[in-house]
Amino acid sequence: MLSPAKFWSAVSLSLLLFLLALIGMTLIGTSGAELSRALAGLSPDKEILFQVRLPRVLLAALAGGALALAGVVFQALLRDALAEPYTLGVQSGAALGAVIAICLPFLIPYTRNRERGFYRRYEDVAHYSASLSDYLSPSRFNRPPYERWVPSQSRSEKALLPGFGAFALALVGVGVGRTRDRLFWLFCVALAAVAVVLSLGPELRWGTGTLPLPYRFFYRHVPGFDSIRVPARISVLALIGIAVLAGLGASTLLTKLSKWERPFAIALLGLLLLEYRTYSLESVFLEAPAASAAHLWLAQENAQGGVLVLPIHEDREIIHESLAMYQSTAHFQPLVNGYSGWWPNDYWELVGRLRHFPTARSLRFLLERAPVRYVVVHYDRIPEPRRRKLEKGMERYRESMPLVFRLGNEAVYEIRERADPS
Repeated sequence: MLSPAKFWSAVSLSLLLFLLALIGMTLIGTSGAELSRALAGLSPDKEILFQVRLPRVLLAALAGGALALAGVVFQALLRDALAEPYTLGVQSGAALGAVIAICLPFLIPYTRNRERGFYRRYEDVAHYSASLSDYLSPSRFNRPPYERWVPSQSRSEKALLPGFGAFALALVGVGVGRTRDRLFWLFCVALAAVAVVLSLGPELRWGTGTLPLPYRFFYRHVPGFDSIRVPARISVLALIGIAVLAGLGASTLLTKLSKWERPFAIALLGLLLLEYRTYSLESVFLEAPAASAAHLWLAQENAQGGVLVLPIHEDREIIHESLAMYQSTAHFQPLVNGYSGWWPNDYWELVGRLRHFPTARSLRFLLERAPVRYVVVHYDRIPEPRRRKLEKGMERYRESMPLVFRLGNEAVYEIRERADPS
């Protein structure tokens, strides 16, 4: 047993070695920082040693000391020199606590954004969910041999067929893959099955009724799931599982057909290439839309200020919001219009106020809240009698919002400070 003098001598020596190690580690690095220059307050040595290296060295020392202390406490309480977090299973619980501690700061702004309307509506989630038939639908850009008999999908998130060849190989992998690596095989099967179920969204329409699915529970109770607009995209995980199982199936077949391994591999590759044929990209991409005369005029005049394009958010014509964003690249001024999967509550307030535009209140709202200086109107997109009513309203506010440019059905109005009709 150590005497008190020897014990404190050992402790002092350990602390001295620990401090020397800390100092030595701060001096080790790719950049040649000097301790004397750092102590004198000279840059960049001071920043490198005291602001970059020293905090990381101290953090590493604290983490190592905490782990060592935890091991000592375990061994002292259990009176077992082999006791440690890994053998007792405490490590998994600690990892869960660490994940919660890391994610918790991100959940607080998430809840605040949700109150502002940053979440996906249940109807949108159900609309953008996959169906079982989608897993049998190829993309319309593909040219498989069976394209005449199998209906195709134009929306990428709905074209989920990995190929009948891949399906066949995956079934072989499901049947024989467990004999090779059972745990890995089970993981792939579970990944594909769970991803398929989640990609179907909150409900499955079956005839005249609906069948609730697990995604509904996650949407209502698990943070983050109500932020996903297209559950069908979870199918990517299912396709990964199917691809791995197909690889296991192909490997098994090649092993059993060892005498014909090369011809069979070439034939299998040829069939897959035949099934995965696609159209030329030249026939897929359309030409860019013509430039807008109103936006080009704003660019030529070097106009400064926010821009509003009417009509805004017109039901199925909402795609024109993307067109307005594209046209605004002529001048890159702030734009009220926009297309996104997120529709915050203040956006709906703005759209509601503009339904009866122009009014004195809507003009003040645009000046104070947006703020907007130019209003671009595409009269050809506004049906009668709304078009005639809008033209009369713009004429009524000609002093506070005069017409500054017009070419055909495109017009540009400039909002002045005054918002009263003449």
